[in-house]
Amino acid sequence: MPATRTPSLLLALLFAACAPMDLTPPEKTDAGPIGQKCPEGQLECTGDPDTNTLVCRCKTIFQCPTEEKCDRDAPVPPGGGTWDCLWQEFKYTCTSKDGKLPPGESGWGCVQTSAGLSCTTTPPAPDGSGSWECKVVGSKLECAKKIEGKAGWTCTADLARCTQGPGSLPGGGSWKCHQALLGGAKTWVCVGETTSPPGGGGWTCVKVDELGGYRCEKTVEQPPGGGSYECVMGSEFGGTRCDLVPPQKKQDECKVGDVMWCDGLTYCGWGQVKCDPATGKWKTKLVAGQTVLDCYELANNERPNTVCACYHFYFNPACCERPDCVVPAGTKPQLCASSAGGLCDYCNPQKPECKESGAKCVVTNAHETFCGKPCSGQQPCPAGYTCMAMKLSGGLATNQCVPADFSCYF
Repeated sequence: MPATRTPSLLLALLFAACAPMDLTPPEKTDAGPIGQKCPEGQLECTGDPDTNTLVCRCKTIFQCPTEEKCDRDAPVPPGGGTWDCLWQEFKYTCTSKDGKLPPGESGWGCVQTSAGLSCTTTPPAPDGSGSWECKVVGSKLECAKKIEGKAGWTCTADLARCTQGPGSLPGGGSWKCHQALLGGAKTWVCVGETTSPPGGGGWTCVKVDELGGYRCEKTVEQPPGGGSYECVMGSEFGGTRCDLVPPQKKQDECKVGDVMWCDGLTYCGWGQVKCDPATGKWKTKLVAGQTVLDCYELANNERPNTVCACYHFYFNPACCERPDCVVPAGTKPQLCASSAGGLCDYCNPQKPECKESGAKCVVTNAHETFCGKPCSGQQPCPAGYTCMAMKLSGGLATNQCVPADFSCYF
């Protein structure tokens, strides 16, 4: 809904709530979608009514200065506490170490985890439709209207994120995909199951019995509008999702205030490095006569605010929130909850987190960590998994069930 400079009847009533009845409405207002009622206690007014500079804003109603962009206070569960929230297309999640369980009629669903309280609700959007892409920035929820692109792409107004629906997947069914450089070209490599042989639409597929399905390849297509994108694809994403890579700088240049994820020299766990305000470059230090990034480990094993980072106990740049690993403004690191300990749940290889007797925390050559499950000829693996021999310390070995494509996340 576009903003308006002439207050509606709704806004006139809002101004009446925070000023004398004979107040002349100010020329500038932050207008919310007409027809929405501001709940009691949620109206905030700032400015000077005597000079017609008063601006009233309903904290729970989106304000839309243009048709393409709206924002509001980021919603948090009732009951108090400090919350970190994440907007996703299918759910809105807030986590807290000190929050309290909200009443059942609040519209939030909450569970207590070892890391604190996690609450989810329907993802808020300006008109309640799926035509918006939103993100939490500080205390605000900012939304941008998606625009339709070519070849089935749907993009945000700033082209920062583009998605392509399930039609881009080979043959339907359940798929996991990753990008590989094959023959000098970026190529999707997908492994999955389907009821009919997939193919067509640029895909080349072959049946691989040991994978329990098909392996398909297709050259990566970039979204419209130019620019460089990093993309993920699979049935868990509902198709293809591409994020615009920020413009490249010289490797050592940065913006004052920026913080970047790095491996802290040891390539175990997650660390950060700050931008040096004196030089505008990432801070460095001397180690054994060599100049290296001044990475430091965070308290309590904090890591990027992505599920991927929980599956990768060891540093993996693919788990960063942005392709350049710079920590996005307004976000905070996360603490991964203790593993549920079941097959394919993430795990810390330095702790006995896998619950089933004989199960080990598997670390792949891509540094992904997840719980396996003991297997043998008499104890086969579930569908979609294969039994593999694993070497343990001291020359010991064990057979563990692992996913056919060797990943529980990607």
